[in-house]
Amino acid sequence: MPAPTRACKESQRVRERERKREVEREKTFIDKEVYRLYRETVLRRTCLPLLSAPRLYGERVPVKLLRTSSSKVRQKIVDTHNYLRTQVKPSAANMLVMVSPLAF
Repeated sequence: MPAPTRACKESQRVRERERKREVEREKTFIDKEVYRLYRETVLRRTCLPLLSAPRLYGERVPVKLLRTSSSKVRQKIVDTHNYLRTQVKPSAANMLVMVSPLAF
């Protein structure tokens, strides 16, 4: 069997780095299901071709994941929201106080 080429070794290193990054990303998420949803929506959309067909109704999400009557679903929504707020630049913690113009 011939020895692996330099390009083959480099591609193996790149794949290994990507696997490590994926593991690190997964560790930063509060819940593995939240990470799965993030990976399936955000990461997949960034890899779509530039001229993909528009999705008028978004991704199909099971109804049971959207029922807010469940405390688990509500908590996952809050956790996901809080996580995404920590990832924006500038920090979402310094958001301006929003006041309705009708309040005056």
